[in-house]
Amino acid sequence: MREPVFALEFKGNAEPVPGATNRLRAKTSREGLHALNSERIRRGMPMHQKLVVSDIAYPDWPLETLGISVVSGDPKGTGKVTYQTTDKLVSGGVWGCSPGTWDITFGWDEMSYLLEGEVVIEQDGQQPIAVRPGDFLNCPKGTKSRWIIKKTCKKVFFLRSPEPMG
Repeated sequence: MREPVFALEFKGNAEPVPGATNRLRAKTSREGLHALNSERIRRGMPMHQKLVVSDIAYPDWPLETLGISVVSGDPKGTGKVTYQTTDKLVSGGVWGCSPGTWDITFGWDEMSYLLEGEVVIEQDGQQPIAVRPGDFLNCPKGTKSRWIIKKTCKKVFFLRSPEPMG
Protein backbone atom coordinates (compact mmCIF):
# COMPACT_ATOMS: atom_id res chain seq x y z
CA MET A 1 0.00 0.00 0.00
CA ARG A 2 1.34 3.42 -0.95
CA GLU A 3 1.93 5.76 1.99
CA PRO A 4 -0.33 8.83 1.83
CA VAL A 5 1.25 12.07 0.80
CA PHE A 6 0.04 15.17 2.56
CA ALA A 7 1.87 18.36 1.74
CA LEU A 8 2.01 21.10 4.34
CA GLU A 9 2.76 24.62 3.26
CA PHE A 10 3.76 27.10 5.91
CA LYS A 11 2.83 30.48 4.52
CA GLY A 12 3.97 33.74 5.88
CA ASN A 13 7.00 35.22 7.48
CA ALA A 14 9.20 32.39 8.58
CA GLU A 15 12.65 31.11 7.85
CA PRO A 16 14.48 27.82 8.47
CA VAL A 17 16.07 27.45 11.89
CA PRO A 18 19.85 27.03 11.43
CA GLY A 19 20.92 23.43 12.00
CA ALA A 20 17.38 22.02 12.15
CA THR A 21 15.71 20.32 9.20
CA ASN A 22 12.21 21.56 8.37
CA ARG A 23 11.92 23.81 11.42
CA LEU A 24 10.90 27.39 11.01
CA ARG A 25 11.54 30.53 13.01
CA ALA A 26 8.86 33.21 12.81
CA LYS A 27 9.59 36.91 13.12
CA THR A 28 6.98 38.67 15.18
CA SER A 29 7.62 42.42 15.00
CA ARG A 30 6.33 44.43 12.05
CA GLU A 31 9.83 45.74 11.34
CA GLY A 32 11.26 42.24 11.61
CA LEU A 33 8.65 40.90 9.20
CA HIS A 34 9.35 43.62 6.66
CA ALA A 35 13.13 43.11 6.92
CA LEU A 36 12.75 39.33 6.63
CA ASN A 37 10.45 39.57 3.61
CA SER A 38 12.74 42.08 1.91
CA GLU A 39 15.78 39.86 2.49
CA ARG A 40 13.99 36.72 1.27
CA ILE A 41 12.80 38.52 -1.86
CA ARG A 42 16.29 39.98 -2.45
CA ARG A 43 17.84 36.51 -2.23
CA GLY A 44 15.10 34.97 -4.38
CA MET A 45 14.07 32.71 -1.50
CA PRO A 46 10.55 31.23 -1.34
CA MET A 47 8.02 32.52 1.18
CA HIS A 48 6.60 29.02 1.66
CA GLN A 49 8.02 25.78 2.93
CA LYS A 50 6.55 22.58 1.55
CA LEU A 51 6.87 19.41 3.60
CA VAL A 52 5.72 16.03 2.34
CA VAL A 53 4.57 14.02 5.33
CA SER A 54 5.60 10.69 3.83
CA ASP A 55 9.18 12.01 3.53
CA ILE A 56 9.51 12.98 7.22
CA ALA A 57 11.32 10.59 9.57
CA TYR A 58 9.32 9.70 12.67
CA PRO A 59 11.63 9.18 15.65
CA ASP A 60 10.32 7.76 18.92
CA TRP A 61 8.23 10.20 20.94
CA PRO A 62 7.61 8.71 24.41
CA LEU A 63 3.96 9.06 25.39
CA GLU A 64 4.90 10.06 28.96
CA THR A 65 6.36 13.31 27.62
CA LEU A 66 2.83 14.29 26.58
CA GLY A 67 1.28 13.49 29.96
CA ILE A 68 -0.30 10.31 28.60
CA SER A 69 -1.21 7.47 31.00
CA VAL A 70 -1.32 4.07 29.29
CA VAL A 71 -4.43 2.07 30.25
CA SER A 72 -3.91 -1.08 28.18
CA GLY A 73 -1.67 -2.50 25.50
CA ASP A 74 1.81 -1.23 24.67
CA PRO A 75 1.25 1.85 22.50
CA LYS A 76 4.35 3.61 21.19
CA GLY A 77 4.41 7.21 20.00
CA THR A 78 6.44 8.56 17.10
CA GLY A 79 6.61 12.02 15.61
CA LYS A 80 8.47 15.16 14.82
CA VAL A 81 7.93 18.87 15.35
CA THR A 82 8.41 20.47 11.92
CA TYR A 83 7.40 24.01 12.83
CA GLN A 84 7.82 26.10 15.95
CA THR A 85 7.70 29.83 16.63
CA THR A 86 10.68 31.40 18.38
CA ASP A 87 8.66 31.82 21.59
CA LYS A 88 7.82 28.06 21.41
CA LEU A 89 4.12 28.73 22.05
CA VAL A 90 2.96 27.52 18.62
CA SER A 91 4.15 24.22 17.16
CA GLY A 92 3.19 21.90 14.35
CA GLY A 93 4.29 18.58 13.00
CA VAL A 94 3.43 14.94 12.51
CA TRP A 95 2.69 12.35 15.18
CA GLY A 96 1.67 8.72 15.26
CA CYS A 97 0.85 5.95 17.72
CA SER A 98 0.62 2.15 17.61
CA PRO A 99 -2.45 0.31 18.99
CA GLY A 100 -3.32 0.61 22.66
CA THR A 101 -5.48 2.63 25.05
CA TRP A 102 -4.44 5.73 27.00
CA ASP A 103 -5.78 8.73 28.87
CA ILE A 104 -4.75 12.34 28.35
CA THR A 105 -5.65 15.79 29.63
CA PHE A 106 -4.57 18.29 27.00
CA GLY A 107 -2.31 21.01 28.41
CA TRP A 108 -2.54 22.91 25.11
CA ASP A 109 -5.03 23.72 22.34
CA GLU A 110 -4.57 21.30 19.45
CA MET A 111 -6.00 20.93 15.99
CA SER A 112 -5.10 17.82 14.02
CA TYR A 113 -5.94 15.97 10.84
CA LEU A 114 -5.85 12.17 10.81
CA LEU A 115 -3.88 10.82 7.85
CA GLU A 116 -4.13 7.10 8.57
CA GLY A 117 -5.30 4.62 11.17
CA GLU A 118 -8.41 4.29 13.29
CA VAL A 119 -9.03 5.89 16.68
CA VAL A 120 -11.97 5.95 19.08
CA ILE A 121 -12.05 8.86 21.52
CA GLU A 122 -14.13 8.65 24.69
CA GLN A 123 -15.06 11.49 27.05
CA ASP A 124 -17.16 11.30 30.19
CA GLY A 125 -20.83 11.87 29.42
CA GLN A 126 -20.29 11.87 25.63
CA GLN A 127 -20.84 9.35 22.88
CA PRO A 128 -17.55 7.80 21.66
CA ILE A 129 -16.15 9.45 18.55
CA ALA A 130 -14.75 7.25 15.76
CA VAL A 131 -11.92 9.06 13.98
CA ARG A 132 -10.77 7.89 10.54
CA PRO A 133 -8.42 9.23 7.87
CA GLY A 134 -9.59 12.61 6.62
CA ASP A 135 -11.18 13.59 9.94
CA PHE A 136 -10.23 16.87 11.60
CA LEU A 137 -10.00 17.12 15.40
CA ASN A 138 -10.09 20.07 17.77
CA CYS A 139 -8.95 19.41 21.35
CA PRO A 140 -9.07 22.56 23.52
CA LYS A 141 -6.74 22.91 26.51
CA GLY A 142 -8.17 21.01 29.48
CA THR A 143 -9.89 18.33 27.37
CA LYS A 144 -9.84 15.00 29.22
CA SER A 145 -10.25 11.95 27.04
CA ARG A 146 -9.42 8.29 26.52
CA TRP A 147 -7.90 7.37 23.17
CA ILE A 148 -8.31 3.83 21.87
CA ILE A 149 -5.92 3.35 18.98
CA LYS A 150 -7.44 0.49 16.94
CA LYS A 151 -5.05 0.76 13.97
CA THR A 152 -1.70 2.55 14.01
CA CYS A 153 -2.46 6.21 13.41
CA LYS A 154 -0.62 9.16 11.94
CA LYS A 155 -1.76 12.77 12.14
CA VAL A 156 -0.65 16.28 11.28
CA PHE A 157 -1.03 18.60 14.27
CA PHE A 158 -0.83 22.26 15.17
CA LEU A 159 -0.93 23.37 18.78
CA ARG A 160 -0.84 26.46 20.91
CA SER A 161 0.56 26.18 24.41
CA PRO A 162 0.29 28.60 27.34
CA GLU A 163 3.93 27.80 28.18
CA PRO A 164 6.91 27.32 25.82
CA MET A 165 7.22 23.73 24.60
CA GLY A 166 10.42 21.81 23.99
